[in-house]
Amino acid sequence: MKRFAILASVILASVAGYAFFIEPNWLEVTHHSVEMNLSQPVKVAHLTDLHLHRMGKREREVLSILSKEMPDLIVITGDTLDDPNFAPIAFEFISRLSAPLGVWASGRLKEIGRIGGPLSMINRPMKKLTRGC
Repeated sequence: MKRFAILASVILASVAGYAFFIEPNWLEVTHHSVEMNLSQPVKVAHLTDLHLHRMGKREREVLSILSKEMPDLIVITGDTLDDPNFAPIAFEFISRLSAPLGVWASGRLKEIGRIGGPLSMINRPMKKLTRGC
C-alpha cells in the first residue's frame, strides 16, 4: 500500500508539473502547404489557446516568432483570455500584431468585448481586429 501511495504521488506530481510549468509555455511552429488556385502564396499564422494574463517571456517569444515568420494573415482562435480582468494585456498583445491582410479573431472573446477595446462587439464567427500593414 505504501508503494502505491508513493507511485501515485510521483505520478500526480509529474502531471501537475506538466500542467502548470510545461504545457502553458509550450510554443509549436508547424508549416503546412495547401494547394489552392491563388495568384500568389499566402502565409497564415494561427494562434490559439493563448490564455493571456501577462506580457511575459512566452508572449514576447510569440511576437518574435511572428516577426521572423512574417505571415500575410494572423488568425486568433479560442481561449485567448480566461479572465476579463486581463483584457488590457490582451489589448497590448494584439496591438503588437500586424500582417498585410490583417489580424482576425474568432472564438470565445465575448468577455473582452463587454469592456470595450479592439475586441468589442464580437458577435460574429470571425472579426477583423487590425488593419493590414
